[in-house]
Amino acid sequence: MKITISGVAGVGKSTLVSFFKDKSKRFFFRKYKIEDILLNFFEDKARVKKLPKFLKRKKLEKLLKNIRVFNLTQTIRKKKLYSSYDKIRDSYVIDEDKLNNFFKKKSNYVLEGVASHIVASKDSLNIILYTHPKKIFFRLIKRKYPKRKILENIEAQNIEYSANELYKKGVRFFKINI
Repeated sequence: MKITISGVAGVGKSTLVSFFKDKSKRFFFRKYKIEDILLNFFEDKARVKKLPKFLKRKKLEKLLKNIRVFNLTQTIRKKKLYSSYDKIRDSYVIDEDKLNNFFKKKSNYVLEGVASHIVASKDSLNIILYTHPKKIFFRLIKRKYPKRKILENIEAQNIEYSANELYKKGVRFFKINI
C-alpha cells in the first residue's frame, strides 16, 4: 500500500500521519472518515470485496502495522534527493527523477510532505489536506515562518497546486478539509 499526503505547511499532515503511527489517535480522524477511505482503497487494490467488513478491517490493520512513514523534507535531505539549494526560497530544489526512483523501490509506505504529489501514482492512495487560510496564517506565524513563506503557502493552497498536479498526472485523489 502506497499513500501520499499533500498539503501546504501548517495544514495538518503530520497530525494525519500520527494516525498511521499511533492507534490511540485514530479516533480524531473518524469525522474525516480516513479509515473508510483507507478501507475502500484497500478493497479496490486487494480485491477483498467479498470478505465481511470486520475481516477487511483486520487485514487492513495488519497491513498498517508494517507501514513505513516518510517525511518528505527529511528524506530529501538525508538521501540527497535534491539538485540544488534555493537561498531566496530557503528550500531545496527537488530532483524529481531521484525522488521517483527512490520511492519506486518502496512498497508499503506513507509519504507526507508538501510535494508528495511528485511521487503519487495511479496505484497509490493520494490525500490532499486543506484548511482555512487564516488557520494556516496563524499556525505558521506561531512557528515563526517568514511572511514570504506564509504567503507562498496560502497562495499554493488557494490555487490548489497539489490537486492540479495530480489532476495533470491523471491520478485519483481525495481532498479533506480539516
